[in-house]
Amino acid sequence: MLKNGRRVQLEGKKGLNPGGLFQAPDCSQWYCRFPADENVAKSEVPPSKLYCAPGRPAEEVSGCGRR
Repeated sequence: MLKNGRRVQLEGKKGLNPGGLFQAPDCSQWYCRFPADENVAKSEVPPSKLYCAPGRPAEEVSGCGRR
């Protein structure tokens, strides 16, 4: 379990990219992926927004910088 003052890692990665399931201080849980290439990460957000069109169940996807 990784503790860094901001989040706790609950589970490891599920695919090829580093990441895993994290819990924030407010107890919300997020699955985070950390692709090595910033362009790959940016290219995944728009298609996920289309997938989340009304009536389609999906997880929220957003891009953010690595900290």
